[in-house]
Amino acid sequence: MKIFAIVLACLSLIAPAVIVKIIEHNSFSLVYVHKVLSESGLNPVVIDGEIRCICNGKETIIKVHNGAMVQLSREYQISTKTNLDMYVRAAAATTREVCSVKVGIRRDGDGMGTMVFMAESFCPSTKVFREVFLGYIQALDVAEQRQGDNLKEMSNCDDKPRRKIGFVTSYSN
Repeated sequence: MKIFAIVLACLSLIAPAVIVKIIEHNSFSLVYVHKVLSESGLNPVVIDGEIRCICNGKETIIKVHNGAMVQLSREYQISTKTNLDMYVRAAAATTREVCSVKVGIRRDGDGMGTMVFMAESFCPSTKVFREVFLGYIQALDVAEQRQGDNLKEMSNCDDKPRRKIGFVTSYSN
């Protein structure tokens, strides 16, 4: 009976540590995301606490926040020759049309800008990540396509001459 009590006491001390290790090993984390992407053949690279990989031919940045929030994004530099205000209007239209992706323009101090496509999801487990990952990659692709379409529409509208409103009168004495 004493041996049974000793074994039980040891198990009660060791079991919580083992459970914590199992939970840490199986919990959703950047390490797990890297593992899933590697198994998919995407060749992910971890840089400064984020994963960068090529998905559908485009560099995608993946971040994990607080062990449960996953953020997928793509960023593109915009040159000074472009009309940033038109990009901002197109981004707002795209965000309204593609609900699962936010599109924004980050202005840099030198007149340059960065167009950002971002999708976020709550992923409490590795199973959820596997289920939503490809869907969000497709949503980013759709948002990029819509952004391009919206930019074309807006640039065509800006090229048309504006109609003059009002009257021109001449006064003669």
